[in-house]
Amino acid sequence: MKKNNIENEYYIEMDILTRLNTVQGAYFWKCEYPSLFIPNQIQRFRKQKHPYIPNGIADIVGVFRGRMVAFEVKKVAEWKYVVKHYETLKNQLYSKNKKHKHLAEQIRFVENIIAGGGKAGFVCNYEQCVRILNA
Repeated sequence: MKKNNIENEYYIEMDILTRLNTVQGAYFWKCEYPSLFIPNQIQRFRKQKHPYIPNGIADIVGVFRGRMVAFEVKKVAEWKYVVKHYETLKNQLYSKNKKHKHLAEQIRFVENIIAGGGKAGFVCNYEQCVRILNA
């Protein structure tokens, strides 16, 4: 990966996805949150509200050797922030701070995958994904 792209989440995701999909028994994809287009409104795209579309869904989702896997990709600085404040952040689901609330939703998604027998975590590079897969 080029050095100037290392802090761009898109390029981190692409590097991870490209490398993960070369691993035997792995199938991964970029997970996008569905949006609803609303014409003639200032905010034209809005997240769809649906009881079975969870908030905080991971950036990369897939299957590895028959198990569900989810990776929430962060830039290095944000990854360090999440790791340092993980326990505090996970209790911020009802916070007025939008960033903390969103991170709490992502933590809940990751923990639900793990509780269901899958593998999941916050990552900022391919090597961290490999550690989670091999844990």
